[in-house]
Amino acid sequence: MKQPISQTQLQNFPLVSVKKGYKLVDYRYFGKQLEPIIIFTSIQDVIDKFENRICYGKEKVYRYKYCNDCGSHFELDKNSNPVRYLVTCNSPFCKDEDCFKKRYMVAKKYFEVFFNAYDVWKTKRGSRWVHEVFGFARKNQFTRVEISKCKKQVYNFLKAREKKFGRKIKGIGVRDLSYDITNEDGVFYLHFHFARRPGGYEDLKELNALGLKYGLKYTKIGIKKKSGLINYFAKRHAGHFGHKKNCTNWNFSDVMSTKEYIKNFRGERKTFSCGFSRKEIKLLKNRYIRNRTRAEGALSSKEQYTTDIEQCQNCKSKDFSWRYDNGILANEPKPPDGVNPIAIFNNYDEVYQIENL
Repeated sequence: MKQPISQTQLQNFPLVSVKKGYKLVDYRYFGKQLEPIIIFTSIQDVIDKFENRICYGKEKVYRYKYCNDCGSHFELDKNSNPVRYLVTCNSPFCKDEDCFKKRYMVAKKYFEVFFNAYDVWKTKRGSRWVHEVFGFARKNQFTRVEISKCKKQVYNFLKAREKKFGRKIKGIGVRDLSYDITNEDGVFYLHFHFARRPGGYEDLKELNALGLKYGLKYTKIGIKKKSGLINYFAKRHAGHFGHKKNCTNWNFSDVMSTKEYIKNFRGERKTFSCGFSRKEIKLLKNRYIRNRTRAEGALSSKEQYTTDIEQCQNCKSKDFSWRYDNGILANEPKPPDGVNPIAIFNNYDEVYQIENL
């Protein structure tokens, strides 16, 4: 292990390289004192923590809203039973069907916001979109750096395309992987599906040549209904790949190890957009957050249940806390202001220790 680095060195420490889902520090109560503690020191610790969080093959866990004022259940279904929310890991690596349904539902809400960004897009005429694919050379494995590079090539291709044909492109895309699960020596085909608004003339030969210039293969699938595109994109975003019609459906866990997934795919952004301004993106994301909150899936009496209840059905209070079925509070303690952590950072090869600042 290297010597502890100083506060001056820490300013240039690449903490931004830690992807979403990697927490450097955690806070736990030791007696009555809330202290910072180390949560991982090696890649194996990260793998173990990740595998323990995956809900596939484990007992189902539910939570519910508990009114802090009257002490009763905050939400009741049509049979006056408490609305119980299924707790899932929400990882694309997980094979649990209920977990996939929840991920798929959330992904649909995300794509619906973009496909219905404008009122004119909600009409019958606006329901038609151009479906395109940007593909890259097949490989036995794609690293995180290579995936990011491919996505950058797609962005550069779209910008050059707008400049060449003199027209703005507005659309939304998702990352996809193809793999022949019947072939032991199968290779991955990394590609990006893209749906854009139709309009304007583009020469196909020139598009193909432009794609090759930016290291990708351009394919135009054709005009498709947005409902089908939303379903297709949501499945890919949720971690289901292949095609049902030829029995090639597969998940990440079917073709790679946990370590390979964590190193190359976990936390890597799966979607991209083109032609939307920063203001539009902000508005659409806020709309998505509202839609997702209202449509969170709950399982009550073995029935999919969607709720939009903002106050206690008993006392009308809006103050509630989450509890699991076993009565444990779901709210995690928050660290106090001004607490400086001691942490261990891992970059898969070397371990650094950060001094208490």
